[in-house]
Amino acid sequence: MGLRSHEGDLLDRSLECTVQFVHLHLFTYGPRFRVHWGIRVLNDTFPAPALNGLSSYDGWALASRKYVFAFSSSPDTATTCADELAAFVSEVGVPWFESFATPDVLLVPDGPLGHEAMLRLRLALEGQPDPVAIAASRKMLGIQVSTSGPGTKRYGEQH
Repeated sequence: MGLRSHEGDLLDRSLECTVQFVHLHLFTYGPRFRVHWGIRVLNDTFPAPALNGLSSYDGWALASRKYVFAFSSSPDTATTCADELAAFVSEVGVPWFESFATPDVLLVPDGPLGHEAMLRLRLALEGQPDPVAIAASRKMLGIQVSTSGPGTKRYGEQH
């Protein structure tokens, strides 16, 4: 699927100017999850990741079946929940991410990005990355970046 997992509740996939991410929300009222999708423009200054994509409720409408993200103390239900989460990611989420894999598709008015995120993406594509915004985006999403050694320069970094 190409998604990296982090400690906590995020999976992500980095592209040149954006990060596609999955946020797993564990409800406090019961043992069940909601899944949120988002696309973060690294150059964006918005102070939160922005859950600007599908959520599992939307995904049910797009999917051929309803996914069950509930579990109990029984190991069988936990396994079933994990299998359902993995199926939902691969069957619904990854195709949604693929539909927004290139910057030009993200710059259309009816896409997932808000006006400011589109502006910041345009700036990045025009060669105007904001290293402070990029570092803040990576930090907020828990993305570690190597800062030494050959070949470690990444989008928006200055060496």
